[in-house]
Amino acid sequence: MTWSRRKVRVAIRAVFPNPAKSSATICYSVAETGEYDLEIYDITGRRITTLNSGSIASGNYTAVWDISSSSGSVIPNGVFFVRLHGCGETAVQNFVVLK
Repeated sequence: MTWSRRKVRVAIRAVFPNPAKSSATICYSVAETGEYDLEIYDITGRRITTLNSGSIASGNYTAVWDISSSSGSVIPNGVFFVRLHGCGETAVQNFVVLK
């Protein structure tokens, strides 16, 4: 068996605290400059909010989610997913909201 090593271009390094109570901090990395979307989804796949959308340079980043939807409504307890997509790659990390 041959294993190939491919360069990871997008990565979610951490989501904390987990479980999140009043906010969640998302640490992520992108390996090349490009268009990226950082979004939060609920367990049903519904997009709750977009934390970042647009062109960013390669590097390490941090975003903070205030545990609310893009319309400002309150988020219930449950499992959520942070999705980072760009340059043809996607990274997903789950986390829990428990107020």
